Amino acid sequence: ELFLDRFANTVSMLLLNERTKFESFERMKGNFLDQLLSHAMSENEVIKRGLFVGIDFKNPYHIVACEFQTMSSNMNEKFEVEEQLLEYYFDYFHDHKINVLIGHRDGKIVLLITNYEEQALRGILENLSSSLSKAYPNVKIQFGISHQTTAPLEASYAFKQATLALRLIFTKKVVFYD
Repeated sequence: ELFLDRFANTVSMLLLNERTKFESFERMKGNFLDQLLSHAMSENEVIKRGLFVGIDFKNPYHIVACEFQTMSSNMNEKFEVEEQLLEYYFDYFHDHKINVLIGHRDGKIVLLITNYEEQALRGILENLSSSLSKAYPNVKIQFGISHQTTAPLEASYAFKQATLALRLIFTKKVVFYD
């Protein structure tokens, strides 16, 4: 009985350590995205750090702005929902082996996704949207997507395009800036 107790504690500590490493790395990637959107780095620094987190800025990318609305008007509940959605996004993209930078800015969840054409990206986001609506039925989520760009320092402009696309959404869940 004592052996099983120690074994269970060891396994739970290992699982907790792995989960903490995963979440820390994802938060670091989110911080990198925030710096990228703020023009806080040179182009060479962006390219180097991008390779560290698995994003090659020689490939084209899209910025996706995700806006969500909850039934609650309580700010604490909205914050909790945003944290749950961020964790859901981390797990979803990790499980589907899609390398993405995830962060939040101006009350929106922001994604930087590379190497996907518009139709493939639409399919990914519609699949994510249907998965989210099952997991969070009281949360309405919409996605605005920028033009495809290759310049690392144009990420803030692409974010503006994605937020403009969000303003044009009336009934659709996924809208491209085009």
